[in-house]
Amino acid sequence: MDVQTELEIVLNKLQIRYGRGKELHVEWKPCTKKKSESLGKTMELRGEVNKENRMIYIYDRDYEEAVHTLVHEFFEYVFDLHLISPYVTLYNQMQKAMEQSFMENEYYNKEAIIEIFTELEIKKMKENKEVKKNEKPTKN
Repeated sequence: MDVQTELEIVLNKLQIRYGRGKELHVEWKPCTKKKSESLGKTMELRGEVNKENRMIYIYDRDYEEAVHTLVHEFFEYVFDLHLISPYVTLYNQMQKAMEQSFMENEYYNKEAIIEIFTELEIKKMKENKEVKKNEKPTKN
């Protein structure tokens, strides 16, 4: 069997054994791909998961290394999906709720301040006789 088929069999076994990642596929693309790390280091990328198309890409040329990378990427996907993603979702929902609450409070605070300025200006206008006091409007 070729490496691509062997990797598909390994992925299938992982999916059955752990009951996770059944939506994933694997593609063997033997090459050297570089990736810059945040710490300023450039490291060889051996594999990666593209979550949009649910594909694990394996770049190792050696079969045993490719299997190792596939298992690593599978577990990384499962951990991200089931351990990290829920916390990211929770954080985003909490942040949205806090922003909404803040905006509502700020709206009411703004309205209260505007009302104070409005009352002060109306009082000043009445004192300067720019507006008539307690007079009912008349129709022309």
